[in-house]
Amino acid sequence: WFFDEWIFGAGYPEFEVSFGWEDSSKTATLTVDQKQKLGNGAGLFRMPVVIRFQGNKKVTDRRVEVDSSNHVFTFFLPEKPVVVRFDPGFHIVKTLEFKKPLALMRSQLTKDPDWLGRAVAAEALAGNGSVEAVEALGKALMKEPFWGAAVEIASALGKNGSLRARDFLIAGLKHKHPKVRRAVAKALGAFRDDEAGSALAKAAGTDPSYFVEAEASLALGKTRAIEAFDVLKQNAAKESHSDVVRAYSLMGMAGLRDDRAFPILAANAAPGGRPVGRMSAMRALAELSKGRDPQRGEARLELEPYLRDEDYFARLGAMSALETLGEAAAAEAVETVRNREADSRLVLMSRRIARSLREGKTPGEELNALREDLEKIREENRSLKDRLEKVENRAAGASKRRSKPLSSRHERD
Repeated sequence: WFFDEWIFGAGYPEFEVSFGWEDSSKTATLTVDQKQKLGNGAGLFRMPVVIRFQGNKKVTDRRVEVDSSNHVFTFFLPEKPVVVRFDPGFHIVKTLEFKKPLALMRSQLTKDPDWLGRAVAAEALAGNGSVEAVEALGKALMKEPFWGAAVEIASALGKNGSLRARDFLIAGLKHKHPKVRRAVAKALGAFRDDEAGSALAKAAGTDPSYFVEAEASLALGKTRAIEAFDVLKQNAAKESHSDVVRAYSLMGMAGLRDDRAFPILAANAAPGGRPVGRMSAMRALAELSKGRDPQRGEARLELEPYLRDEDYFARLGAMSALETLGEAAAAEAVETVRNREADSRLVLMSRRIARSLREGKTPGEELNALREDLEKIREENRSLKDRLEKVENRAAGASKRRSKPLSSRHERD
């Protein structure tokens, strides 16, 4: 049966799991459903699964057999678990949606000894989206002992998008580990406001890690903060390991959609620079100009000569940038590459890109407009969430005031 399901059959299990606890009988209930679409070689899967219950004093592993579309497992435990894991070792190829109470997700975020379990909890809390979930993530960010889990926490805060999440991320730019600061900077790119922009501008110029400065520069361009152009212009001239600061700063300029960036990007794409920086400048030039007149025509004329550049990476970067630009007029120049190029990869690229440019399959004005509209919708949604959060907090405060005893007032009366 194992080979019938996993080797000769199709698909993989898609689990939906929910948890319940009865305090009076100290009983845990786990409902396990297989939700994958059946047919065309895919069916129900049969397998042993480990379920882990971690209490304050003891960790208990229970092994169960899953072989149907629905199971309800009941376990008697010595204490209420603070962490519940389904297949904690990730031994099964699967998708898993585990519905847990908020309190259980919060305790898993801080009490699970397995960093992967803490990372999974961070992702679940990001999907929860409540004020309590954001507070739990924000407090855990600076206390998380392993950088890998802290990176997931930073990503979760970025997905939440609330002002409270932004404040936690700004504080996270002071984390001791550079990989965490880099993840924090990336997450702050989702916020288009002055506070996020100012924090990223500072990190882009003063962080001791080149990679953090680079990520902060890229994110700074997405915020479109007032000081972004000057900071990115300065960083575009900065030397660093693998030219990473310059490359990310140039891409950040593309995110600004500022016409002042065009001559800077064109100068950095020219011969004489390091390959990574030149390729980034070409790509950024295309990103800045696509769907915009007359910039897109000017960008095409800047990029086409690099299809004959002496440097292999410059030719590669020019073709990729012209594909991004999406100008059908560039198809002829791209197609001529295959007649003089010895490298088979560039030959295949030239054929594919020339065909896609002629057929109009590359992103153009319509996709660019859709992206702008999507960004506006995200900003409006974030604003509404923040306003709702403030209203809920005021309502909670008013409720607490009404629930206070009135004995002292009656005594004065």
